[in-house]
Amino acid sequence: MPRGSIDDLMFGNRKILDMRSDPSAMAAIGLWTLANSWCNNQLTDGFVPSTVLAYLGGTTELAELLAKHKLWHKVEGGYQFHDWEDCNQTRAEVLDKRSKDATRKGNTKTHHKISKAIKRMESNDSDDSFQDDSGWNPDGIRAESEAPHDGFRSESEAPSPSPSPKEREGANADAPNGAAPGLRKRPDGPVAKAKHELKAAIAGLAKAHGHAAPPTPSKAHLASGASKVVALVESGAEVVAAAERVARAAYEHLGNRKASSFGWALNDCVIPAEKPKPVPGVGMSQDERARLLP
Repeated sequence: MPRGSIDDLMFGNRKILDMRSDPSAMAAIGLWTLANSWCNNQLTDGFVPSTVLAYLGGTTELAELLAKHKLWHKVEGGYQFHDWEDCNQTRAEVLDKRSKDATRKGNTKTHHKISKAIKRMESNDSDDSFQDDSGWNPDGIRAESEAPHDGFRSESEAPSPSPSPKEREGANADAPNGAAPGLRKRPDGPVAKAKHELKAAIAGLAKAHGHAAPPTPSKAHLASGASKVVALVESGAEVVAAAERVARAAYEHLGNRKASSFGWALNDCVIPAEKPKPVPGVGMSQDERARLLP
């Protein structure tokens, strides 16, 4: 919005001093001031139509007094401020500034939108998730509060069948750096590997139980289950077998509860001691041992 400007020396201007002897001088100065505001608002470059004098509270006599002392000039259709552009912006200057301001504000909004989009992309790229061999993205697991009411995905969201641990190991063994073709490299570190195998084991058990998709434990519950896998590995178990034991124990602990409670089961389950493998001949009767002999 343009603003009118009044010279700070106007009170001592020669034209004002000469006009002050007239009884209507102060009324004329009031008309001059309001007309200044109106011209800036309407962008008339200081032109005051005769038709607006009454609207501004003025009269033709007051306008003629201003023209007499050369504060205004009488022109066709009204009056013109003397040297308007010396103290006020012209219409062209105001419109040019408005155009530049609109462009600047528009570019700023566009810049903010692009910046937000880049931040979202960077946030997604920084996620340490990886694609499981089964086609199910483990780190895409939703929190329990966001899971479906029954804890499982719908049939339309069902993942492709999960390969067995042996198939998975074989595929990775044939690929460079231990990663199957088309898959990301397996994660490094005991905890990351434990999470990887635990997710695969959960997916396999979900399929075995006839579920459309694996349950959805939170990341905190998944980390708790992975710590149990790591503990079993440190005691001498293979990581794949340890992950299957933990997943199986969680399913048994879940019982008849809804799958949405699987995270709780994974966190609270107790891993049973592994039963020793039977040794041929130990604890057998003589007849049983005799049947084993050639």
